[in-house]
Amino acid sequence: MNIMELLLQDDIKATKQSNTNGGEYASACPWCGGKDRFRIWPGQGRWWCRQCQKTGDAITYLKDFRQMSYPEACRFLGREPGSRGSLGKLPELKESPSWSPAPPKTPPPTIWQDRAGALVKNTSQALWSDQGVVMRKWLEKRGLKPETLRALQLGFNPQDLYLPRPDWGLPEIVDENTSKKKSLWIPQGLVIPYFNGDKVQRLRVRREGQINGQKYILVPGSSPSPLILGRGEAMVIVESELDGMLIYQEAGDLVQVMALGSAQLRPNAEVVKMLRKARLILVSLDNDEAGAESMWGWWLQHFPQVKCWPVLVGKDPSEAYQMGMDIRPWVIAGIPFLVERFRPKAPHQNSLQGVAKDSPTPKIHHFPVPVTPGLVMPSVKFRLVQDAEALKEAVESLVNCPVLGLDTETTGLDPFTSRIRLMQLAGDGLPVVIVDTKRVPEDDLEPLRRLLTGNAIKVFHNAKFDLKFLERAGLQVVGPFFDTMLAEQILMAGRTGMEFKLKDLTKRHLGLELPKELQTSDWAGDLTLAQLAYAARDARVLLDLRAKLRPQLIKAELVETARLEFACLPAVVDMELNGMKLDEDAFAVLGEELIREQQVLESLLRDTLGDINMNSPDQLLRALYRKGMTLTNTNRETLAQFSGAYPMLATLRSYRQVAKLVQSFVNKLPGHIHSATGRIHPDYRQIGAATGRFSCRHPNLQQIPRGHGFRDCLVPEPGKKLVVADYSQIELRVVAEITGDERMLQAYHNGQDLHRLTASLVMGKDLGQVTKEERQRAKALNFGIIFAMGAESLQQSAQSRYGVNLSPDQAQTFRKKFFQAYKGINCWHQDVKADSPRETRTINGRRRIWDSHPKITELYNTPVQGAAADITKKALALLVGKLNGSPIKIIGAVHDEILLEAPSDQALAAEEILKQTMIEGGSYFLKKVPVEVETGVLENWSGK
Repeated sequence: MNIMELLLQDDIKATKQSNTNGGEYASACPWCGGKDRFRIWPGQGRWWCRQCQKTGDAITYLKDFRQMSYPEACRFLGREPGSRGSLGKLPELKESPSWSPAPPKTPPPTIWQDRAGALVKNTSQALWSDQGVVMRKWLEKRGLKPETLRALQLGFNPQDLYLPRPDWGLPEIVDENTSKKKSLWIPQGLVIPYFNGDKVQRLRVRREGQINGQKYILVPGSSPSPLILGRGEAMVIVESELDGMLIYQEAGDLVQVMALGSAQLRPNAEVVKMLRKARLILVSLDNDEAGAESMWGWWLQHFPQVKCWPVLVGKDPSEAYQMGMDIRPWVIAGIPFLVERFRPKAPHQNSLQGVAKDSPTPKIHHFPVPVTPGLVMPSVKFRLVQDAEALKEAVESLVNCPVLGLDTETTGLDPFTSRIRLMQLAGDGLPVVIVDTKRVPEDDLEPLRRLLTGNAIKVFHNAKFDLKFLERAGLQVVGPFFDTMLAEQILMAGRTGMEFKLKDLTKRHLGLELPKELQTSDWAGDLTLAQLAYAARDARVLLDLRAKLRPQLIKAELVETARLEFACLPAVVDMELNGMKLDEDAFAVLGEELIREQQVLESLLRDTLGDINMNSPDQLLRALYRKGMTLTNTNRETLAQFSGAYPMLATLRSYRQVAKLVQSFVNKLPGHIHSATGRIHPDYRQIGAATGRFSCRHPNLQQIPRGHGFRDCLVPEPGKKLVVADYSQIELRVVAEITGDERMLQAYHNGQDLHRLTASLVMGKDLGQVTKEERQRAKALNFGIIFAMGAESLQQSAQSRYGVNLSPDQAQTFRKKFFQAYKGINCWHQDVKADSPRETRTINGRRRIWDSHPKITELYNTPVQGAAADITKKALALLVGKLNGSPIKIIGAVHDEILLEAPSDQALAAEEILKQTMIEGGSYFLKKVPVEVETGVLENWSGK
């Protein structure tokens, strides 16, 4: 088995690049992911990654990638240990036919070199005179030390010079317009010489301003060769000479550095020879220039040992240095053989910790990792806080900010078993403050607590996640909130194929890529500068996104919807953190009973239908056909329709129902009990549906049935009670509000049961004569016809959902009588049909939009369900404020129902608070119809 076969087993597909060396193939690197950087030579049994520098053979691959031991790898390949053979030599670089290096230029004439040497001497003296004070301070700010400036003989030209060209050995040039001889112009500015031995070969001047877009001027007669400094097996390529000098100063004993002067400069043949000798080439061109970005690919194409190594903050090494990046560990981290050379033997020996300049405590730890170049979000300035005094100072800088972008980096996703490592706070125009909670003791976090409870608008993305961790850490955050994820979901409700991660919003609204490779990195140990830069960007971008999203919310008239969702956030956090308790013993008994019932039903079915797969519709249809039951399918509606005629179908329905309960709840619910709390903590999606309703998962408490004993097993803790409240017929009340139907409004104001009233109207009976079965039939009519079910759909829904049998004639007759009785609903239906809108609104203005023509049922259903969701969320938002600091806890919300857990002696008070708050929430939106809430103080969720 060769390396190509191993790659295919790991689903890594390599494509052939050439026939040289017995065939060369390329694929993404299994380690670093570099696209087409992983090169394979099957004939030689060798592989090598151009980016991360890993190399080896099939055994190395099995050891490093599949984590096999050496003997295991040998056995896997069918070899004896020790028979590995010699490793082949890596193929040499083949020059691209599209480019060949230019021959080296001849050096400047001797007279030019002498004149340039004299100029360098004079300008160097000027730099160290009073004339050069400002320039020296500017260079010092960029990180260049006085000894570096002297060693490299930088100078300051205090005024523009216009010199005779022949004096420098340059030919005369006559201006065509004036017929005057042109002078050699040497502008005012920083003079940057390049020597070969003791002779000047090149002069560049950095001006204060730009001329024709140029800040750097190459003095005529200079050699175009790049500046090369330092020594070492690796080469670092940068654009600016000042960047090169900084790297030379910090790491010139480890690497050579080449400063191109321009990203577009291509090396001549002499320089190419030097590059060929380099063991590894790090290319770190400026991040903010389109031309530079295009050159990354050029270097990768023409030199196989090239690795892209952009700075982690800022646009170039000098700017990164000013923003806190330590140059030396950044260089070392890009060169694997240097990483191994300097890797600390023990934590206290780590001489390569990236300590931010002039800091008494380490700010950056371990080795940084590369950031992919491209159209990425620009790096942002940040300050790392690792002690109480720094925290106090940082908070002072943010205290007057009206809006704060907040984010956290955590050691895991579970707030009960993981913790916050970093808290990032972004204020407009200020460096992002990054608080390292591992370094700052909890007792010293008081300034942060005051800031989080202040009046500033707190901007998060997926605030629920951060707020849960902050709550667990004892850091309460008080609104107002702005959640960019919720804001986008509000704006895009109904759109298909939308993603709502932070990187998706950043690309959609800001046109920038937000790298997320570090999201799942190790946040518990020593942090890299790359991780800190990543954390800072995530906080800063929140302010930019809010600035984009807020005007859209205003324009779309969705501000009230957004305020409602943001105000509901603390309640959702409480529901998830508090969770619900499952009586495991009672649940185990229930599970055994249901499993036995499933086995009995399955046995009855097999006795009649034979030994078939009960989960296979095809096998079921054939078996039923053999028993004289000809069906087109075995879905729920069909089985319900024919169960009266064929009792076996009723048994099949019961089997499926019980089997689903066993699969969905008996087998899974205990697995959701958290080991740290002993409770179930579901994940509530605040805008889980396009209508605005909650969804729930892990587990889905909204699907736990009322019957079969499941809710009996959801109980309070000892000494406590469940307090449960449910809106009475809230969707029908919303319909009455929307349609203004007089009969519905009158019924609710008179305290009548609408289902009983409907039965009376469509069946021609007095209210007092309506039976329980007739009321159930009317319930099917109310919830079916209101949302535009036709006669056939109504018939099927009545049977499958409500256990009511309707003949086709009955369904048609009842529909007709229903619309005659409720004329407001009939008018509403006709208006919606006539308008055929592509968007709907709730009473609160919540919007749903459709990419294509919606179903008519969706147009009726959405504003009703959406308004009911708004009502429940309003109640939750009000409730969390009333219960703040109380032992009464919100533990769940299922559609129109809210659940509390309260100490037994406070249960009745909790019931009254819950009832009045839910009425208040409903009355906020429903002005024409009264709101009723049914409540109970219970020993378990079922109320039994």
